[in-house]
Formats: sequence, structure tokens, C-alpha cells
Amino acid sequence: MKTFKVLFLLIFISGMVISCGDDDANTTVSVPLIESMSIQGGENIKLRDSIYFNAKLSDAARPLSTLEVELLANDIVISSKSIRTKGNSVSLENISLFVPFASNIATGDELKVNFTLINVDGGEAKAQKTIKAIRPELAETLYLILSDKSVIELYANEKKPDSYESEEGIYPNTFNAKIATAKDLADAEYIWNAGVDDNVAAIGDRFGADVKFSYTSWLVKKIIFNAFSFTFDVEGLKLDVRINDVQMMASGEYFYASVDFAKDVEVEIQGIDNIEQAYNRDFFEYNPGTGKCKFIGESGKWDVYYSSTYNYVWINRMSDVAPATYWIIGQGFSSTPKWYGAFNSIGWDLEDIKQLAYMYPMGSNKYRATIYLSSIHDWGGFDIQVFGKRMWGAEAAIFADDRFTGDKEGMFAGGALLDNILMSDGFVSGYYRLTLDLSEGLENAWMNFEKLSE
Repeated sequence: MKTFKVLFLLIFISGMVISCGDDDANTTVSVPLIESMSIQGGENIKLRDSIYFNAKLSDAARPLSTLEVELLANDIVISSKSIRTKGNSVSLENISLFVPFASNIATGDELKVNFTLINVDGGEAKAQKTIKAIRPELAETLYLILSDKSVIELYANEKKPDSYESEEGIYPNTFNAKIATAKDLADAEYIWNAGVDDNVAAIGDRFGADVKFSYTSWLVKKIIFNAFSFTFDVEGLKLDVRINDVQMMASGEYFYASVDFAKDVEVEIQGIDNIEQAYNRDFFEYNPGTGKCKFIGESGKWDVYYSSTYNYVWINRMSDVAPATYWIIGQGFSSTPKWYGAFNSIGWDLEDIKQLAYMYPMGSNKYRATIYLSSIHDWGGFDIQVFGKRMWGAEAAIFADDRFTGDKEGMFAGGALLDNILMSDGFVSGYYRLTLDLSEGLENAWMNFEKLSE
């Protein structure tokens, strides 16, 4: 009797399993139907406009859930929309989908509009429509509006479609900015904001994040924006200059680094080919046999500037004031060992390193700087002063003709206070080492001139 009950129970359970298996096999997911789908307005669409579509959707067996719409350019989704579809039958009219002005889309490129109709059970039906893109026409000038509100104009390059370029000059190698079709963002039809990475932009609005322009290893002479790819490029000079393994970074028209030096220790310089011309005579001692430089200044951290244009290394501490240093300012001079025509029209500047000379302290109230003095200048030859700090009106050294020594021919003290050193008849341009002697005070300054070369 007990055996019969167990056998009956096993037969019952087996029948239940077979029954459930048959139910699963017979259960099918209903497939919805896209009865009709049409896009209004023809096959062409201007980027930054919207397309409008009509659709008739149904599912006789199960209620509908959603219609998913995706717009693809170059197989990348650039716009999408999800539309709720309740009931077994839905008619949609004038449904919009925004078509963004995205990068890398040319006029005539095909845009794919994918429609996926889904019912409550997950059943799907798909349809696809194709339209063609029309790019907006941009003006001949775009405006790079930096975060400090300064503006750099970018002009269309007739030979390179979609390329906008600045005039050649010297530009920052890092900044944040927006690109716009007008100088005033409020008037701009198109504004580019930050993209997915540095140097990449995306169409946005006046309130969006700035693009990060970053070419830190470059001396940037031209900024280039590609209005097709929405990317930045540059023309200029990229150098890997290292001093004591410290990489110099582009800063304005120079490469700059703050470097620790040790007195009388050889310096490792990489990335400067002609170091024999470039080395700083007041801080380095050059060994022509080895091509190496030894640091002869005081140990410590120093500001180092390198110009690839003039192939010269400046060393100083820009924050130093007397008695740590004295500064030569004026016109018709530079620390480079040769004269360049570009120097003929510059001078009297407190910030540009090529128009300043740092006088290195030698002890006993003496200071030294090696500079080129030129008789050729747009303002009438060289005219220099020695200041205790980089500030107009700062205390200056006072000279007299009889306190000039050495190769002093053609030098005279001038100005209302005799605080200018000027050229006179007999002066010959050349590379001079100037030694300032303040042992009798700033108002009784001595200056020795040693001509090193012409």
C-alpha cells in the first residue's frame, strides 16, 4: 500500500513538470507592428534644426510600452528620444527630434534615424529612415574669447576648408576660452564649449564650460581651430629642453623653468644644440673641450629662460631687489652675445627678459652683467640705467664720465641726474662685460667696461 502511494506521487510530479514544460514551449512574445513611419520635410536637414516624424504603431496581442528613437552620424548616436506609447494602438504626429551641430559631419553625409517599438513584454519592432545633413555656413571670422575677456580673432583659411587661424604672433600655450561667431557671446549664433578632452570643443551656449586649450610644450605662434572636427591645433615650436633634468615649459615667447643649481657643479643641458652660443656668461663657465657648462653662481633655485629665436639662456631671480642685485634697463642692449634686428625697436621694459639684465653680485659691493651694446637703434643708439628694483622711479645709480673705466671709449654719463649711460663719438658696438662698483655708494657709482667681442 505504501509503495503504491509513493508511485502515485512520482507520477503526479512528473506530469506537472511535463505540463509546465509544454506551457513554456507554447508561450511566445508578441511582436509589435510599425504600420507606418514618415519624416516630414524631405530628405535634407540642417544641423542644429529638428526633424519631425509621424508614426502609426500597434500590437494586437499586448499593450505597447515605448518608442525609442536614435539619430546616428558615422555610427555614433548624436541625439535620442524615448516616447511612451500606451495601449494597443498609437498614432504619433509631428514628433520632434533635435539634430545637433556636431563635429565631423559634412554636408551630404547620411544620418540614420533608428526607431525601436517595444511592447510591455519586451517584444520589439524596428525601422530605419535615412536623411542627409546640411552643415551651417559660418562667417569668415570666429572669435576666441578667453576667460579674461580678451579676444583672439581666427580667420578662415581659403586654402584649407573649415580651418580658422590666428595671425602669426606669440600666444599663450594654455588658456580657457569659448569660440563664438560674434565677439559678444549674447550676439553669437554658434558657441563652442568644452568637449570630451583638452583641445576639443562641442557646440553649446554662453553659459557652458570653457574649452581647455593646452599645448604646454609648445611655443605657440599660430592658433588653429578646425570647424569640422572641432579641434585645436597650433603652429610653432615644440622643444624638449631640460636643465638638470628639469623640463622647461613654454611661457610666452620663452621656455621657462625654476632650477636648483650648485656652485661649481657641472650642469646637464639637453635640447639646446648650440650651447656654446646660448650659455649665460655671468652664471656659467663653458668648457669647449667637453661642450659642458659649470655653474659659477651661488647655489640655490634660479629662474631660467631660454629663447629658441635668439638661442640664449637668461638666468635671474625676477623677485630680487638691491642689494641682492641691480637691474639694467633701457634700449639698445640685450644679454645675447650677438645683436638681432628685432632689438632695434624695443626697450625700456620691466617684464620682458630680453630687455633686462640681472647684475650678478660678486661681493665687495660689486655687480656684473654681460650685455651687447649697440649703436643701432630706432631711438638713437643705446641708453641704459641701473635700478635697484624693477620699478619705474626706483633708486638708480649715479655716474660721471671720470668714473668710467676700462673699454670706456664712446661712453658718457647723461640725463638730468647723470643716471643714464649713453653712447658718444667713438663708440663701437659689441659684447661688453659691465662691472658696477658701489663701494662709494649709489650716488658715486663706478662702471668698468670690458669688451669681449664685436
